[in-house]
Amino acid sequence: KILIKFNFNQRPLNEIEEGWVIKEIIEKDKLSYRELEKIIGKDKNWIYRRLKLVNSLAEEVQLDVIMKLITPKMAVEISTVPPAGQIELANIIKQRRISYTRVRWYYTAGFY
Repeated sequence: KILIKFNFNQRPLNEIEEGWVIKEIIEKDKLSYRELEKIIGKDKNWIYRRLKLVNSLAEEVQLDVIMKLITPKMAVEISTVPPAGQIELANIIKQRRISYTRVRWYYTAGFY
């Protein structure tokens, strides 16, 4: 079941997609981090980072990733912004079609 989820489209998953799969497995299959570590061959820190990304990223931004309005790489950057600013920053990215490097600049300059 896990291998099917990780190889569904025969392409590598991005960090957010990995997080979604991990979250689903933990919630539906009731696996512990330890059990999951053994099955997928990744350590608990890898698992934790993916879950943290998915759990800390606003749902609206996750939908933007699904709809390919925002790249996963940009979403990772957006996840570092406090929740109140994530949607605003995502909207700036979509409206102005800015690059990943500009996303970082907007964040560090406080324009979100």
